[in-house]
Amino acid sequence: SLGAADETLGATDENLAGELTAQSEKIAELEAQLAAITEEMNKPRVVASEAELSADLTALIENQKSEIAALQDNLKSMATFAEGQIETAQQEAEAAERAEARAKARDALNKVRLALASGAAFDDALPEIAGATEVPATLSDVASGVSTQAELQGSFGPIARNALAASNRELSGDSVSDRAGLFFQDMIGARSLTPQEGDSPDAVLSRAEAAVKNGDLSAAMTTLEALPDSGKAELTEWNEKAKARNDALQAFSDLTDALSAD
Repeated sequence: SLGAADETLGATDENLAGELTAQSEKIAELEAQLAAITEEMNKPRVVASEAELSADLTALIENQKSEIAALQDNLKSMATFAEGQIETAQQEAEAAERAEARAKARDALNKVRLALASGAAFDDALPEIAGATEVPATLSDVASGVSTQAELQGSFGPIARNALAASNRELSGDSVSDRAGLFFQDMIGARSLTPQEGDSPDAVLSRAEAAVKNGDLSAAMTTLEALPDSGKAELTEWNEKAKARNDALQAFSDLTDALSAD
């Protein structure tokens, strides 16, 4: 866990700091001894020649120098080892922190999943997700809630009738028979309820409605692009709601993949 990683890092720092301090104090002690010996050697003395300098004193100096050099090498090795240990501990702490953030983000993402199904707001879940990965704007922009699949399915029929009437008016001729046929069709509101082949507004709307019922909002919106402009205008608000939901679902899917990756 993150707490255990922090505790390990603290213990590592404390132990290594103690070792390094002890080594540094030992070197300082030896250097002081060497300085005292050197000072003694430099005192004026009456000697016949350099050969009269005590062999024991010379050996002691060399021994002190060797011990200091060995300790300095050991201190360098310990410092390098300490740096490696601290870096490893820091990496473990960072990995634990990332793992904890991802776990919280996955829990928050489950809240988003439930909210997308119910249409509820999910803005309170986004900060936890943002702590582990970037939140797409297509999700954060609709954090107050999106239309549910059931709402989009239920509202499509009445809007489709209006879109069909507007499309037919745009495409109809100016003859009396054309106007009479259009008037009769508007009165009864007849349209195909099963998918039809062809490019007529009725056929386009029938295929789009089938896609909506199947939960494929992307296919429905693509199909509706084939309507005349007046028909598409009737569906503007529905399209916006469908797009917001579809984009949010895609963002949710992308976040799920990102937070499931190793």
